[in-house]
Amino acid sequence: MSFRVYLAANFEMQETLRGLRDQINRTPGFRCVSAWLDAKTMAFPRGPDEARDAAVMDSEGVESCDIFVAISNGQLGRGGRDSELGMALALEKMVVLVGQPMHVFHYHPGVKKRYACIEDLRDFFGWC
Repeated sequence: MSFRVYLAANFEMQETLRGLRDQINRTPGFRCVSAWLDAKTMAFPRGPDEARDAAVMDSEGVESCDIFVAISNGQLGRGGRDSELGMALALEKMVVLVGQPMHVFHYHPGVKKRYACIEDLRDFFGWC
């Protein structure tokens, strides 16, 4: 069995997180399910059909994950990662926060682990 991991972050971190996704996928027992990492664009404004498709894709990723990793880079986003965090908490997923807390939900009791930076995830995933 593999634990399914969803990475939530600002879209601007997409390229950096592709490397993290690849490392997760090379780790026995884990598989990253963040389809948004392969999205071509998230430019706004976009049409309602494209926005709906992106929302459904991301929602399905959150619903299917076992572990939700919220990455806070200290920058305000467009709200997607925070909506995804709310879904993960409501669905009682295992939530891991990486980075500095930015709002009250980063202190929610459903956030089970906290790490200062992405590199610190090596402990969580058992990387040497």
